[in-house]
Amino acid sequence: MSIGVGYGVLLGLAFWVGWRLCQARPAIAPWVSLFLAAGSALGVTIAFRSIFGHRLELERVLESQREVLREKEQRLEWALAATGDGVWDWKIQSGSIHHNHQWCRILGLDDRFLEHALDTFEQQIHPEDKPSVMERIRRSLETGEPYASEHRMLRADGNAIHVVDRGNIVERNERGEPTRMVGSMVDVTERKLAEEELRETNIILEEQTARASTLAAEAEFASVSKSDFLANMSHEIRTPMNGVIGMAGLLLDTQLDPLQRKYAEIVRQSGESLLGLLNDILDLSKIEAGKLELESIPFQLAELLEETAALLSVRAAQKGLEFVWAVDSAVPRTISADPGRIRQILTNLAGNAIKFTEKGRVSVMVRLESRTETQVILRFSVQDTGIGIPPEKIKGLCQKFVQVDASTTRKYGGTGLGLAISRQLAELMGSRLEIESVLGSGSVFSFCASCGLGPAEGIPDRKVSRKFTLGGNGGKFRILVAEDNQVNQLVAVGILEKFGLRVDVVANGLEALRSLESLPYDLVFMDVLMPEMDGFEATTRIRDPDSPVLDHRIPIVAMTANAMRGDREMCIAAGMDDYVSKPVNPREVSTVLERWLRRGGAKAQAPSRSAHHESLPPVYDRTALLERLMGNETILAKVVKSFADTMAGQLTGLEEALATGDAIRSAQLAHSIKGASANASAKAASVLAAQLEDACAASRLQEAIEVRPRLVEAFEQWKEAAQGS
Repeated sequence: MSIGVGYGVLLGLAFWVGWRLCQARPAIAPWVSLFLAAGSALGVTIAFRSIFGHRLELERVLESQREVLREKEQRLEWALAATGDGVWDWKIQSGSIHHNHQWCRILGLDDRFLEHALDTFEQQIHPEDKPSVMERIRRSLETGEPYASEHRMLRADGNAIHVVDRGNIVERNERGEPTRMVGSMVDVTERKLAEEELRETNIILEEQTARASTLAAEAEFASVSKSDFLANMSHEIRTPMNGVIGMAGLLLDTQLDPLQRKYAEIVRQSGESLLGLLNDILDLSKIEAGKLELESIPFQLAELLEETAALLSVRAAQKGLEFVWAVDSAVPRTISADPGRIRQILTNLAGNAIKFTEKGRVSVMVRLESRTETQVILRFSVQDTGIGIPPEKIKGLCQKFVQVDASTTRKYGGTGLGLAISRQLAELMGSRLEIESVLGSGSVFSFCASCGLGPAEGIPDRKVSRKFTLGGNGGKFRILVAEDNQVNQLVAVGILEKFGLRVDVVANGLEALRSLESLPYDLVFMDVLMPEMDGFEATTRIRDPDSPVLDHRIPIVAMTANAMRGDREMCIAAGMDDYVSKPVNPREVSTVLERWLRRGGAKAQAPSRSAHHESLPPVYDRTALLERLMGNETILAKVVKSFADTMAGQLTGLEEALATGDAIRSAQLAHSIKGASANASAKAASVLAAQLEDACAASRLQEAIEVRPRLVEAFEQWKEAAQGS
């Protein structure tokens, strides 16, 4: 092209020069013309060839662009096929619609339908959906808004599919009228089917949820009904049981021959066993209903264990077993937790250990697992040398009413509730009951408890006797008992009169009000459920400043057979001051009287743990022991015999531990001897055992070795005094 242009310029210059030469020399004009003609022919040839070459180049460029366009169209077709989108292009004025192959495949059409009229498209819309689809298209053309519709289309085989159809105007004429709309269509049939299945599933789930809610409400109602039933049954059962146990206790305080005393003892023990079973069932019900709450009060752990051991050591001694307990030196002296529930677990576990152990030892141990500034985790373990548990039985052992041997001829009794309750109480404490056992060699039951750190001071020493003693002044106190059951009246009067108190009895709250209006009483024992006026209403009226009673602030102690959660709180909320449950325990009554009549007297001093050369208390205080046992000579004889039988073995074990330098074992034995001696009123032996325990805990073994003979001597003196009295 550039050569042709250059040659054309040169040829034009040649014509101008030739014209000037012809003017100057006319003779050469023919030759100049010939030359110019030849040049023109040559220029035309060159120009033609340049134009033809440019055309070929242009065709090559166009073909290359067409190839790129074809590739782009192919990639677009592949992409649309991959996404499943069908594409349509609607020429609005002509009414023709062009589709891609994917659109035809969606509807099961052949390529003849790649382009067709709008009427054909309308026929492919499901008849029920056609009006709404055409209305959307019309509205889009009028407003210019994008077209969108979800409707059904008819496939070539007559089946309907669900599609999402979208489009937009892409061209308009000079008057602004839409002339072209382009869009896409997607098959969403599977999604719609899944949505329908999900909707049906949700309906089923809603129905099941509603049913579950109904069942939960029914279960809650049943649980409440069961709790109410158990509370009522507790009251009904405890009321006659209170009479059985109470009257048996009063009967044992009279002059009986040995056979009569034996029968009365059996009656009382049977009643107490039945009461224990009832308490287990009530505890289990409260736990299952989520109505049992743990307390958190400060107490001294060693004293709790000592009290628990005092109850169990007699049973262990009767079987010739050694019963010991020990607390790791790292365990704080005072902690905050629920002492009643910890005692309940330990009593269940240790009681089982004694039951299933024929010889050897039962041990209760406490050690520190971890500690923070405000809390400690303590592990409680009960170990025995009993029959053990088969491995396959351990997993289900803590289920309700489950025992290792379920046959009717099993040697050991029990309901199987103790372990179930212990397991659930441990879980309430954030722990679990762990069991390790070797068949024929013994078992270890353990659990952990998260305890707060209690104050170092201010906790009453619970080893100190807290008996209520009025001496010759008891008769100046007047007590009113409001109780409708005649047997319970006799039991209450019998217990209170043993403390030297003057007692009046009324049958309901209304009579109690009348009595308080006329006589100055010092304390009221108020039953809760009574005819005419119950204890709650009577208490409310007594506390009313406008009522005519003489003392609106008189101490009122609830005395009820109800034992469910919240009973104590209900009594306190009604204005009562304290609470004792039936069957009434004389020791609980003693504690309440001491608390509210403020006549506890001077408390005995705890045994001194200073140097061993200090003067010792009496070797045997029979009066104190008999008083602690509420005057029961039979139990006293059993305690004396049990202590005498077990002490010899413990002293021998202590001698062996000291000889081998085992300070820990020596301290454990000394601690056990100390508690057992205190329970048997062997006061001198208890003091010496405490000194020996302190010496072993401080690794002063020589001092402990020197104390041991004095301990043996104190025991021999106790034995002589006890057996001679």
